[in-house]
Amino acid sequence: MICGHLHRSVTAMLGGVMCQIAPGTSHAVTLNQIPDAANSLTMEPGGFMLHEWRDGFVSHMIPVGRYEGPYPFTGHQ
Repeated sequence: MICGHLHRSVTAMLGGVMCQIAPGTSHAVTLNQIPDAANSLTMEPGGFMLHEWRDGFVSHMIPVGRYEGPYPFTGHQ
């Protein structure tokens, strides 16, 4: 099962089915596991999911933004 977005990337098993929630492309819902905690937002990097079929289902979480790199691996062909 795949759904999105919830402004936080979450993966869990639910009733024996792997479930995955995509992050939002902007801010995130603050991860606060204290019972009855107030809802809030955190300015974490946004992201999105890229799903593909390669003899099975593969998902990639891709952050949104500009980051240094790519840096080639050295000493390997």
